[in-house]
Amino acid sequence: MSFLPIVERELRIRSRRRSTYRFRQGGALIAIVVVGFALVGSGGFVGPGASGGTLFAILAWMVFIACLLEGARNTADCLSEEKRAGTLGLLFLTDLKGYDVVLGKLMATSLNSFYSLLAIFPPLAMPLLLGGVTAGEFWRLVLLLTNTLFFALAIGMFVSAISRNERKAWSSTLVLIGLLAIVPPSLEAANLSWFSGLSPLSPTTALISLFDAVYASAPETYWASLWTVHGLSWLFLGLASYLLPRTWQDIPKGIEGSWIRGLLGRWRRSDAFNARRQRNRLLQLNPVLWLAGRHEEQQFYLWLLVGLSGGTAIISWLIAPGAEEVALTIFSCGLVLHFLLAIWMASEASYLFAEARDSGAFELLFSTPLTAQDILAGHYLALRKLFQGPVTALLGVECLILAGHLILLRATGDHLFEGLLTATAAGLCVTMFILDLHAAGRFGMWMGLTSKKPSQALTKTVLFVLVLPLLTIFCCGFVWPVMAIVKDLIFINYADDQLRRRLRVEITRRLAGVAEDPAWRGTPSLRPKSQLPPVIEN
Repeated sequence: MSFLPIVERELRIRSRRRSTYRFRQGGALIAIVVVGFALVGSGGFVGPGASGGTLFAILAWMVFIACLLEGARNTADCLSEEKRAGTLGLLFLTDLKGYDVVLGKLMATSLNSFYSLLAIFPPLAMPLLLGGVTAGEFWRLVLLLTNTLFFALAIGMFVSAISRNERKAWSSTLVLIGLLAIVPPSLEAANLSWFSGLSPLSPTTALISLFDAVYASAPETYWASLWTVHGLSWLFLGLASYLLPRTWQDIPKGIEGSWIRGLLGRWRRSDAFNARRQRNRLLQLNPVLWLAGRHEEQQFYLWLLVGLSGGTAIISWLIAPGAEEVALTIFSCGLVLHFLLAIWMASEASYLFAEARDSGAFELLFSTPLTAQDILAGHYLALRKLFQGPVTALLGVECLILAGHLILLRATGDHLFEGLLTATAAGLCVTMFILDLHAAGRFGMWMGLTSKKPSQALTKTVLFVLVLPLLTIFCCGFVWPVMAIVKDLIFINYADDQLRRRLRVEITRRLAGVAEDPAWRGTPSLRPKSQLPPVIEN
């Protein structure tokens, strides 16, 4: 047997597929359009000499975040999907090792993304023509983006190797990537010296230090982060290769479940009276709320994320109250946390409707006196019950830090305009965050109902609701917050209208047996009677 046979097979297959070339062309086209919008939008806000550097920094951050999300999208469920299908065990009946399967799946899932990244690099070099950007900055960014994509792919592969559930694999991958990308540089920016040794673990550190203004004074920061993240990526792949042959078997029902679910189960059994009272209250309010609102484990993770982020922000602000660097870092991390929570909402909404559709829960609900509006209201309340507490606590912490900062500004006596500007920006960010949650939840439900897989629904929701509207910031400028609010209202209204009118139609269409997928059209049992061949009598 040849070395890495699955990798060789996947490379041969991908080289003969048209999608391999179309993905590369599509990536280059999207990059050209984005850079074109950025060139048009940035010309009116900065001078000719600084436009290249500003545009290069903006594009670098955009592609960096895209690499993190693209890595999670490709590999978060690739191995766990094989476990659920029961095909992974067949591979280990052969002479294949764990690293053969892991590297083969890595190649199969990431080749198109790698080709798209290569196609993005030439448009990304266009700011060099405007000035303010050196060739060293560009090539350091190329190395960083390639390394970041590999880093995100490796994390997704590791989580997928130890997971079986698609939803848990996606959420765990996003949380792990988010923590490694945000926490170490945030602690470093807050001037917490005892956490400075953790900064090389994050690819964000290399992104911040690749620009000449920082690289000239401390080049070792960039290279230490680059090599540490690269080594950490190989560590994740090695762990995935070691654990996969030991975790592909089915888990018996008696020991299935996480420790969090076990603790919550013991707590419910110890307080059975309150649990029954809570169940009766939910059933009287809306039966669908009781059916879809059992998210104790997800809510624990939400509270954990909010608690760690809020505690870190408060401690950082108390250590250096009034410092502009700390305040700016907290504000930036708050925006990133808002974005992550909006993605989390889209994930919950997409999987909520997709699981109800695939498990047959919708068919059972439609056989009851409940109307489509009651079913939708129950799912809305379930998402609200899951996110309301953690989001309220997060906004409370942010308002507390904002009030303290405004009090310090007022004490100085000559920062009135800065205080008003800070309060206005914070109010707009909170409004956009709340509307983003509503838009991601409602549009995610609609995508979960109409998409074939929950992962596709999540990708469409994040792309249409959260990512693509960010490109309009180059064209709208200071009017962009108003456009973002209008965008959310449009998505909310569209999703509500589609769900209200087409919920029963979409479920009935899947049960009717009418083949819309070309793969079904060849199955005689799924054809309408009018398409069956005539019977030839002797």
